[in-house]
Amino acid sequence: MQKRGENLRALLERLTEDSAIREFLRQLAETPRIEETTATNGSSRTNHAKLVGHICGGSLISASWILTAKHCFDSQLDPSLTQDPSRLTVRVGEYNLHKPEEFQVDHEVEKILIYPSTASNYDNQYGVLDDIALLKLKRPVTFNRNVQPACLPYPGEVFRAGMVCTVAGWGVTEEGAEVSPILRHINIPLISLDDCKDIFTPLMLWNPKFQIYPSFICAGNSESMDACQYDSGGPMMCRSGVDGQYIVVGVISFGIKCASGYPGIYTRVTSYLDWIHNITSH
Repeated sequence: MQKRGENLRALLERLTEDSAIREFLRQLAETPRIEETTATNGSSRTNHAKLVGHICGGSLISASWILTAKHCFDSQLDPSLTQDPSRLTVRVGEYNLHKPEEFQVDHEVEKILIYPSTASNYDNQYGVLDDIALLKLKRPVTFNRNVQPACLPYPGEVFRAGMVCTVAGWGVTEEGAEVSPILRHINIPLISLDDCKDIFTPLMLWNPKFQIYPSFICAGNSESMDACQYDSGGPMMCRSGVDGQYIVVGVISFGIKCASGYPGIYTRVTSYLDWIHNITSH
């Protein structure tokens, strides 16, 4: 289990200023990239064109482990990824995707571990159950002033509706746009599961397979602010009521388009703490 250290505590105390938030998010986040393995030339393609560039975010939770979303590496993108993690690179210390930076370091991935769900993970065209995964790096990250591990919640820790939390990523800033070159963040309130179910009732009536599960966190507001494509896997961060630390409470999972009036859905980290600790402690 990741101990909440004094170095991270000092970093989090700077969250009252926008520049400090940017620095903290830069420390938390990582940018997975898939190497180009086949050639493309205009509209002609050799074999299958492979994904290249930023695909998802994640959180560094120890020197060797990244917490992210399962759907980034499951069949929705490329089923061969979990069998060939060498095609994936994790970058830590990144802020600007288009500019080399002093603290950014690329790391090869040793293995991809997706949560072993017994449910049908793609129950419908919207939702993903148990949308959580861990990446083990081939070599540990060297911590410094700008690269520190994120804190995880305590077991049973509760984050109530109305609490304002922060989500971050390099995702698109509007539907169909390019990924953001810089790491961005928004502050959004948590929504109770009961209220979330009420909001999604029309969709659940239209598609009975879609449900709001206890392992989900709902968050959003009426100001058209939301995570979007390519933010997946990144962190939702809330301030702990136990010790005041900012911790990774959720993993960005899915939504109905972007800022469409429906809340965003996040994977609730506390629902998977046993699995995370069992995997990362070995």
